[in-house]
Amino acid sequence: MAVILCPKCLEIRTATKHHIFPQKFYRSNASSPLLFLCRECHNKLEQFLGTKKLSRKEYIGRAKAFLYSQDDPLSEELLKPIKRRKQNEKHNNVFTGGHRSGPHVWTDLGGC
Repeated sequence: MAVILCPKCLEIRTATKHHIFPQKFYRSNASSPLLFLCRECHNKLEQFLGTKKLSRKEYIGRAKAFLYSQDDPLSEELLKPIKRRKQNEKHNNVFTGGHRSGPHVWTDLGGC
């Protein structure tokens, strides 16, 4: 097993491989981006993602939110931008804004 510096907790630990697009929903994962995390952070990310199928763009956004957050990834505070984005999309049919403070989590992934 490979040893990595976990990008979330910044500890040197044994790596686990996380498929950004869950295999249970996206069977053909040959081109799925991977994220290498320690087991503890991998479990937290899985919990954060929940059990419902999301769009590919939402999975990428949530993975970024998880990595960039200094908070507990399951806190209600962290989920607010995700909930606000969904409300904006329903109202405007397009998400056009970003956050002025902190990392910009929601990006246009058209070229990815």
